[in-house]
Amino acid sequence: MIRSATIYSAIVLAAAGAGLLAVCPPDLVLENIRGAGHWIAKIAIVLFAFALISCRWWTVLKQRRNPRACDQPRTLSASPYPNPGWKCITGFWFKTDLCLARMQERDPRFGPEEQYLVARQYDVCVELDGDRILTISVPWGTVTDLASVPPVFRWYVGRVGRHLEACIVHDWLYVAWQVLGLAPTDDMRLFSDRAMLAGMLASGMGCKAYVIFWAIRVFGTRIFYGRNPKPHILEKDKMPDCSDHEPPEIPAG
Repeated sequence: MIRSATIYSAIVLAAAGAGLLAVCPPDLVLENIRGAGHWIAKIAIVLFAFALISCRWWTVLKQRRNPRACDQPRTLSASPYPNPGWKCITGFWFKTDLCLARMQERDPRFGPEEQYLVARQYDVCVELDGDRILTISVPWGTVTDLASVPPVFRWYVGRVGRHLEACIVHDWLYVAWQVLGLAPTDDMRLFSDRAMLAGMLASGMGCKAYVIFWAIRVFGTRIFYGRNPKPHILEKDKMPDCSDHEPPEIPAG
């Protein structure tokens, strides 16, 4: 399903490019490039507008949350990555609710946007090649900065939204190999990125999910392989109090 949606997005963008060429024939464009550089800017703006309109109104096939049972949640002693040999992700669904907490007092070891953590173990299920189901468990206490979006692009992709759950899972998959003492591989990174794409599509995102996915594929190599000296999971003695409390009574009427 993910591969089909990728093909559909390529077709839409190709059609948008063909429409642009119909409006501005190549000969006319080349004829004016030397004498009027503003044509280049005009073409870039029109092409960008076509892409945004296509992404806005074109809807990809949405994945429904799969009711199939997952395997048991994995512990920190097990790898969240599949064994080599998997080909594609054919399903993704959310097993538990996402609970986040913000530290009351800022931890100086983390940046101002890295003051959030997973307040309860968060589980999602990934179906591989249509027949294998893997549970990814984000541990309680995992530190996150929500969606890692540079400030200059937050007008298009915010730090929260439909992509948030997938971002939390992606954050864990990018550091799990360090926590578990594993050797990082390109296959691990590919699975992490594709799991995020599947999660965003499962949450109802459309073309924007592919924009985020390809941005990660292009710029995420250094982040995945870079060892971070800061702890990825907060120490138990520094965990905020996220115990359950009785909900307040709401007056009738």
